[in-house]
Amino acid sequence: MREEAAYGNSSKDLSARLSAGRAGGEVHEPRAGRRAGLHSLLDDGVLRIRFCASGAKVRLNSTDKRLTLEIPKGIVLSIHATSALVKADALSQNDLLIAVLSDDISLGTVTANRVDLSGSSGSIQLGRLSAPSLKCRTSSGSVDLGTVSAKTLECAASSGNVVIRSVLADEVSVTTSSGRVELALADAPSVSVRTSSGTVCAMLPEGGAEASFTSSSRSLHTDRSYTRRGDLYVFGEGATQLAVETSSGNLEIR
Repeated sequence: MREEAAYGNSSKDLSARLSAGRAGGEVHEPRAGRRAGLHSLLDDGVLRIRFCASGAKVRLNSTDKRLTLEIPKGIVLSIHATSALVKADALSQNDLLIAVLSDDISLGTVTANRVDLSGSSGSIQLGRLSAPSLKCRTSSGSVDLGTVSAKTLECAASSGNVVIRSVLADEVSVTTSSGRVELALADAPSVSVRTSSGTVCAMLPEGGAEASFTSSSRSLHTDRSYTRRGDLYVFGEGATQLAVETSSGNLEIR
Protein backbone atom coordinates (compact mmCIF):
# COMPACT_ATOMS: atom_id res chain seq x y z
CA MET A 1 0.00 0.00 0.00
CA ARG A 2 1.31 3.44 -0.87
CA GLU A 3 0.27 6.36 1.23
CA GLU A 4 0.68 10.04 0.45
CA ALA A 5 0.35 13.02 2.74
CA ALA A 6 0.19 16.47 1.15
CA TYR A 7 0.53 19.69 3.10
CA GLY A 8 0.12 23.39 2.36
CA ASN A 9 -0.50 26.68 4.12
CA SER A 10 -3.96 28.18 4.13
CA SER A 11 -6.36 30.00 6.38
CA LYS A 12 -8.90 27.24 5.77
CA ASP A 13 -9.65 24.27 8.01
CA LEU A 14 -8.46 20.78 7.21
CA SER A 15 -9.56 19.70 3.75
CA ALA A 16 -10.71 16.38 5.22
CA ARG A 17 -13.45 18.43 6.93
CA LEU A 18 -12.20 17.81 10.42
CA SER A 19 -13.30 20.21 13.12
CA ALA A 20 -11.21 20.26 16.27
CA GLY A 21 -13.54 20.16 19.24
CA ARG A 22 -12.87 20.82 22.90
CA ALA A 23 -9.46 19.96 24.32
CA GLY A 24 -9.11 16.24 24.86
CA GLY A 25 -12.10 15.48 22.64
CA GLU A 26 -11.81 13.20 19.59
CA VAL A 27 -13.53 13.76 16.26
CA HIS A 28 -13.60 11.54 13.19
CA GLU A 29 -14.76 11.43 9.60
CA PRO A 30 -18.08 9.55 9.81
CA ARG A 31 -18.33 8.55 6.15
CA ALA A 32 -15.63 5.89 6.57
CA GLY A 33 -16.89 4.55 9.89
CA ARG A 34 -15.58 5.26 13.36
CA ARG A 35 -12.78 2.65 13.35
CA ALA A 36 -11.61 3.15 9.75
CA GLY A 37 -12.25 6.88 9.48
CA LEU A 38 -9.90 9.79 9.90
CA HIS A 39 -9.39 10.68 13.56
CA SER A 40 -8.05 13.78 15.25
CA LEU A 41 -7.36 14.69 18.84
CA LEU A 42 -6.87 18.19 20.23
CA ASP A 43 -4.62 17.69 23.23
CA ASP A 44 -3.42 20.75 25.14
CA GLY A 45 -3.15 22.87 21.98
CA VAL A 46 -1.64 20.05 19.86
CA LEU A 47 -3.73 18.67 16.99
CA ARG A 48 -2.97 15.00 16.36
CA ILE A 49 -4.27 13.31 13.20
CA ARG A 50 -4.48 9.58 12.40
CA PHE A 51 -5.79 7.73 9.38
CA CYS A 52 -7.74 5.36 11.62
CA ALA A 53 -8.34 4.59 15.26
CA SER A 54 -5.31 3.46 17.24
CA GLY A 55 -4.86 -0.31 16.87
CA ALA A 56 -7.56 -0.63 14.22
CA LYS A 57 -7.26 -3.21 11.44
CA VAL A 58 -8.67 -1.77 8.24
CA ARG A 59 -9.17 -3.36 4.83
CA LEU A 60 -9.10 -0.90 1.93
CA ASN A 61 -10.30 -1.47 -1.62
CA SER A 62 -7.94 1.18 -3.02
CA THR A 63 -4.19 0.72 -3.31
CA ASP A 64 -3.64 4.39 -2.51
CA LYS A 65 -4.48 6.38 0.56
CA ARG A 66 -4.10 10.16 0.61
CA LEU A 67 -4.36 12.78 3.31
CA THR A 68 -4.38 16.45 2.26
CA LEU A 69 -4.12 19.18 4.88
CA GLU A 70 -4.27 22.95 4.66
CA ILE A 71 -2.60 24.36 7.74
CA PRO A 72 -2.10 27.89 9.11
CA LYS A 73 1.23 29.65 8.80
CA GLY A 74 3.61 30.19 11.69
CA ILE A 75 2.88 27.06 13.73
CA VAL A 76 5.23 24.29 14.86
CA LEU A 77 4.60 21.47 12.38
CA SER A 78 5.73 17.94 13.20
CA ILE A 79 5.07 15.07 10.77
CA HIS A 80 5.89 11.41 11.46
CA ALA A 81 5.11 8.78 8.81
CA THR A 82 5.93 5.07 8.59
CA SER A 83 5.42 4.48 4.89
CA ALA A 84 4.09 7.54 3.09
CA LEU A 85 5.27 10.18 0.68
CA VAL A 86 5.24 13.57 2.42
CA LYS A 87 4.77 16.38 -0.09
CA ALA A 88 4.21 20.14 0.20
CA ASP A 89 4.34 22.95 -2.35
CA ALA A 90 4.88 25.80 0.12
CA LEU A 91 5.28 25.97 3.90
CA SER A 92 5.89 28.92 6.20
CA GLN A 93 6.20 27.60 9.74
CA ASN A 94 7.84 28.37 13.05
CA ASP A 95 9.61 25.01 13.30
CA LEU A 96 9.31 22.16 10.80
CA LEU A 97 10.10 18.54 11.68
CA ILE A 98 9.47 15.71 9.21
CA ALA A 99 10.50 12.10 9.86
CA VAL A 100 9.63 9.35 7.38
CA LEU A 101 10.59 5.72 7.89
CA SER A 102 10.13 4.37 4.36
CA ASP A 103 9.33 6.84 1.55
CA ASP A 104 10.29 10.24 0.17
CA ILE A 105 10.08 13.82 1.39
CA SER A 106 9.34 16.34 -1.36
CA LEU A 107 9.05 20.04 -0.48
CA GLY A 108 8.78 23.14 -2.65
CA THR A 109 9.39 26.48 -0.91
CA VAL A 110 9.98 26.44 2.84
CA THR A 111 10.40 29.35 5.26
CA ALA A 112 10.94 28.52 8.92
CA ASN A 113 13.05 29.15 12.00
CA ARG A 114 14.30 25.58 12.18
CA VAL A 115 13.95 22.69 9.71
CA ASP A 116 14.76 19.06 10.49
CA LEU A 117 14.19 16.41 7.78
CA SER A 118 15.02 12.73 8.25
CA GLY A 119 14.33 9.46 6.46
CA SER A 120 15.47 5.86 6.81
CA SER A 121 14.78 4.68 3.27
CA GLY A 122 13.84 7.40 0.81
CA SER A 123 15.03 10.57 -0.85
CA ILE A 124 14.78 14.16 0.41
CA GLN A 125 13.98 16.89 -2.11
CA LEU A 126 13.72 20.59 -1.28
CA GLY A 127 13.26 23.36 -3.84
CA ARG A 128 13.95 26.57 -1.90
CA LEU A 129 14.66 27.17 1.78
CA SER A 130 15.06 30.20 4.00
CA ALA A 131 15.78 29.26 7.61
CA PRO A 132 18.48 29.86 10.21
CA SER A 133 19.01 26.11 10.64
CA LEU A 134 18.58 23.13 8.31
CA LYS A 135 19.33 19.50 9.17
CA CYS A 136 18.63 16.66 6.76
CA ARG A 137 19.53 13.01 7.20
CA THR A 138 18.78 9.84 5.28
CA SER A 139 20.08 6.30 5.76
CA SER A 140 19.39 4.98 2.27
CA GLY A 141 18.46 7.61 -0.28
CA SER A 142 19.60 10.76 -2.04
CA VAL A 143 19.40 14.38 -0.93
CA ASP A 144 18.61 17.07 -3.52
CA LEU A 145 18.45 20.65 -2.28
CA GLY A 146 17.77 23.63 -4.53
CA THR A 147 18.46 27.14 -3.22
CA VAL A 148 19.35 27.14 0.48
CA SER A 149 19.74 30.27 2.57
CA ALA A 150 20.62 29.46 6.18
CA LYS A 151 23.12 30.14 8.94
CA THR A 152 23.92 26.46 9.45
CA LEU A 153 23.37 23.53 7.10
CA GLU A 154 23.99 19.93 8.19
CA CYS A 155 23.41 17.12 5.72
CA ALA A 156 24.14 13.40 6.14
CA ALA A 157 23.48 10.43 3.86
CA SER A 158 24.65 6.88 4.53
CA SER A 159 24.10 5.56 1.03
CA GLY A 160 23.15 8.07 -1.63
CA ASN A 161 24.17 11.20 -3.49
CA VAL A 162 23.97 14.69 -2.03
CA VAL A 163 23.31 17.62 -4.39
CA ILE A 164 23.03 21.23 -3.19
CA ARG A 165 22.43 23.49 -6.19
CA SER A 166 22.99 26.85 -4.47
CA VAL A 167 23.90 27.45 -0.85
CA LEU A 168 24.32 30.66 1.11
CA ALA A 169 25.24 29.73 4.69
CA ASP A 170 27.77 30.57 7.37
CA GLU A 171 28.56 26.90 8.06
CA VAL A 172 28.01 23.89 5.81
CA SER A 173 28.65 20.29 6.85
CA VAL A 174 28.07 17.30 4.56
CA THR A 175 28.77 13.68 5.49
CA THR A 176 28.24 10.58 3.33
CA SER A 177 29.34 6.96 3.48
CA SER A 178 28.87 6.07 -0.18
CA GLY A 179 27.75 8.62 -2.74
CA ARG A 180 28.69 11.60 -4.86
CA VAL A 181 28.55 15.10 -3.35
CA GLU A 182 27.88 18.16 -5.53
CA LEU A 183 27.91 21.65 -4.02
CA ALA A 184 27.36 25.03 -5.65
CA LEU A 185 28.65 27.59 -3.14
CA ALA A 186 27.02 30.99 -3.59
CA ASP A 187 28.40 32.36 -0.32
CA ALA A 188 29.62 29.94 2.33
CA PRO A 189 32.63 30.94 4.47
CA SER A 190 33.08 27.51 6.08
CA VAL A 191 32.41 24.18 4.30
CA SER A 192 33.28 20.68 5.51
CA VAL A 193 32.73 17.51 3.45
CA ARG A 194 33.50 13.98 4.62
CA THR A 195 32.85 10.87 2.57
CA SER A 196 34.09 7.30 2.74
CA SER A 197 33.64 6.44 -0.92
CA GLY A 198 32.57 9.06 -3.44
CA THR A 199 33.69 11.99 -5.52
CA VAL A 200 33.20 15.53 -4.23
CA CYS A 201 32.45 18.27 -6.78
CA ALA A 202 32.46 21.88 -5.58
CA MET A 203 31.55 24.97 -7.61
CA LEU A 204 33.30 27.84 -5.88
CA PRO A 205 31.91 31.34 -5.22
CA GLU A 206 33.37 34.46 -6.80
CA GLY A 207 35.81 34.91 -3.91
CA GLY A 208 37.31 31.48 -4.51
CA ALA A 209 38.36 29.11 -1.75
CA GLU A 210 41.21 27.89 0.37
CA ALA A 211 40.86 24.12 0.10
CA SER A 212 42.35 21.28 2.08
CA PHE A 213 41.99 17.81 0.56
CA THR A 214 42.74 14.52 2.29
CA SER A 215 42.33 11.27 0.38
CA SER A 216 43.85 7.80 0.61
CA SER A 217 43.95 7.03 -3.09
CA ARG A 218 42.50 9.83 -5.22
CA SER A 219 43.43 13.27 -6.52
CA LEU A 220 42.31 16.84 -7.25
CA HIS A 221 40.86 17.65 -10.69
CA THR A 222 40.27 21.23 -11.83
CA ASP A 223 40.54 23.56 -14.82
CA ARG A 224 40.86 26.60 -12.56
CA SER A 225 44.17 28.15 -11.66
CA TYR A 226 45.37 27.88 -8.07
CA THR A 227 48.43 28.31 -5.89
CA ARG A 228 49.79 26.09 -3.16
CA ARG A 229 50.19 27.30 0.40
CA GLY A 230 51.65 24.37 2.28
CA ASP A 231 49.00 21.63 2.09
CA LEU A 232 46.33 24.08 0.93
CA TYR A 233 45.05 24.75 -2.58
CA VAL A 234 44.21 28.45 -2.90
CA PHE A 235 41.70 29.48 -5.57
CA GLY A 236 41.21 33.19 -6.18
CA GLU A 237 41.05 35.19 -2.96
CA GLY A 238 40.49 32.08 -0.85
CA ALA A 239 37.28 33.47 0.66
CA THR A 240 35.76 30.07 1.53
CA GLN A 241 37.44 27.62 3.89
CA LEU A 242 36.79 24.26 2.20
CA ALA A 243 37.85 21.05 3.94
CA VAL A 244 37.34 17.74 2.09
CA GLU A 245 38.13 14.30 3.51
CA THR A 246 37.56 11.11 1.56
CA SER A 247 38.86 7.56 1.81
CA SER A 248 38.32 6.77 -1.86
CA GLY A 249 37.19 9.60 -4.11
CA ASN A 250 38.37 12.55 -6.18
CA LEU A 251 37.85 16.25 -5.55
CA GLU A 252 36.59 18.25 -8.53
CA ILE A 253 36.79 22.05 -8.35
CA ARG A 254 34.82 24.22 -10.78
